[in-house]
Amino acid sequence: MERFIREVRRGTKVRDHKFPRPEAVFKLLYLEGEHLEGRWGERRLKGFAEAREVLERML
Repeated sequence: MERFIREVRRGTKVRDHKFPRPEAVFKLLYLEGEHLEGRWGERRLKGFAEAREVLERML
């Protein structure tokens, strides 16, 4: 969450806080969320493969 807020702040600084309509703010939040979700979805955590196997056996 902290990373998301930091990225939104960075995005607003780039645009110099000029939003023509309130919908533009929501669009910025949506697009930033989509961007970060794609980046986080590709990440692989070290050692997670072994933990995943154990968790799947527990089911």
